[in-house]
Amino acid sequence: MKQIAIELLAEHGYSENLRRVFTKKRSYISLYAFNQCCQLLDEIGIGLTAFSSLRDRFVLNTQYFDEYYKCIEEGRLPLNRGIVRDKEQQMRWSVILPLKNYFIRKKLFEKVNGFTIDNVFQDKFQVLKDYGLITENDNLIELTKLGAFFADEVVQQFHDKAYLPFPKSDYADGPLNPYKHLTTFATP
Repeated sequence: MKQIAIELLAEHGYSENLRRVFTKKRSYISLYAFNQCCQLLDEIGIGLTAFSSLRDRFVLNTQYFDEYYKCIEEGRLPLNRGIVRDKEQQMRWSVILPLKNYFIRKKLFEKVNGFTIDNVFQDKFQVLKDYGLITENDNLIELTKLGAFFADEVVQQFHDKAYLPFPKSDYADGPLNPYKHLTTFATP
């Protein structure tokens, strides 16, 4: 279905701008999504179900009008739920979002985390390179065309085991099993 959608949209002049976001012109990009997902910038979402990302925090606004306006009238933020990311979650977030949507800028990773990406996930990056799913140079790590097609599955390699969608027994015991090379990180 994914390939049919890509081909159908291409026939009508659309190309993929961010992962699974198609536009007629490259300049018609969602800066909100690009800034949050690729640049890892802080953003505050306004309105129902909007999300905000503030460095180590991620929150969602409520989806209910009554609750939203009641919170505002009471001088409270209309938040429904959120998380405060620890150092490991922050590091995983700064790999998953940029890689899935565009590419990882190594200098940006270092700025966000305080250490280079060369210190983490090297086993996983190597396997993904071996299977032709990512490329890497001195500045960037990015998905290949094949990797882009399987973007969701590729970035699962970097999920904490608590967030993997299936138990270990549901995955084949091969090199791309996301449970392989799981690491608990003591950030450098």
